Amino acid sequence: MKITKFNELFTLFANVGVLLGIIFLAVEINQNTRTTQITAYQALTESIIDINSLILLDGDVERIRYAALTNDPNISEEDTRRYIAYLRILQRQSELAFVQFENGFIDGTLARRSMGPLLDHLGRSDLAKDFWQGVESAWPEFGQFVDELRREPQNLGEY
Repeated sequence: MKITKFNELFTLFANVGVLLGIIFLAVEINQNTRTTQITAYQALTESIIDINSLILLDGDVERIRYAALTNDPNISEEDTRRYIAYLRILQRQSELAFVQFENGFIDGTLARRSMGPLLDHLGRSDLAKDFWQGVESAWPEFGQFVDELRREPQNLGEY
């Protein structure tokens, strides 16, 4: 009889220990997920800062960007090449945002804001539209996602 009571008591303590272990594990996973989200947000923010710094600190970049956005017919070949390089930066930034969004590291609002500059250029610049026709992405879903946002901008609120 004493052994039976001892076994019941021992089983109870073991079950409580397992339950506490599961709770501890859940808390740790939640903290790790939050840390991953913060790291993803930080990487995206740094990318955005780099692009904005490029525009603010280099007058040529701003001049080329403006010429492309206004579809200036006098934009030179060299400036066109530089603009395409700028668009590739926007594409990579947007891909990063898309992948982070798809994996749940950032929310839809941040993803949309991060893709905003690319979407703006694709909506206003003929050079950007031509560029987009030839874009290849490591994530085919990214291109489909952007194309859908371009076709139906009102869907921006759904992502």
